Amino acid sequence: MRRPSRVALALLAGMALGASGIGGCGGDDEKVRQARKEGAEQARKEERLRQEQRDLKRRLRDIERRERGAGPSGSGGTGGSGGGSGPSGQGCGRGITANTGATSCAFAHNVRTAYYDSPGGNVSIRVFSPATGRTYTMSCTKTASGKTCTGGNNASVSFP
Repeated sequence: MRRPSRVALALLAGMALGASGIGGCGGDDEKVRQARKEGAEQARKEERLRQEQRDLKRRLRDIERRERGAGPSGSGGTGGSGGGSGPSGQGCGRGITANTGATSCAFAHNVRTAYYDSPGGNVSIRVFSPATGRTYTMSCTKTASGKTCTGGNNASVSFP
């Protein structure tokens, strides 16, 4: 159950006072008008914020749907076909490519995050696979087209 805001209650009280004639006379009428005006403006601001929240939630859901549908999930760095770095694999969103069948998109996203959390350049990183529940070592190198990390059990991930 929604609780009315204080501003809405103040606006309603001000309107009731004005309608009943209790608002006083002279300068008090101006105060009542000013309170109504401020209350109405505050109510408009609150409604704009609620609409903005709804829009942001809708946009977030759309982004999550696109990322989930970006590519099939593999096994998170185990088994599979091996090799395959670069554009020959599955697209995982955000420019990330993982070799099809050997690497899940969730693992590929974790590789990218771990790489950017490290000092960068040519590095060795430890990355958790949500698909297997295990942590794998990946060796990453900078290439002309971005970064490529290989390791685990035939996993390969490329990203900008």
